[in-house]
Amino acid sequence: MSNHKVQLMDYQDEWPELFEKEKTAIKNKVGNEISGIEHKRKARIFLCI
Repeated sequence: MSNHKVQLMDYQDEWPELFEKEKTAIKNKVGNEISGIEHKRKARIFLCI
């Protein structure tokens, strides 16, 4: 059983901006090892594994 938590909340207008910052940080760490990172507008669930 995993100890990961899922938090549900209403959409926040700042999420796209926060996503761009996280996307940049991830790309700086992994470079070309991944083919893409996308933001799905109005998605309300974030899962971290």
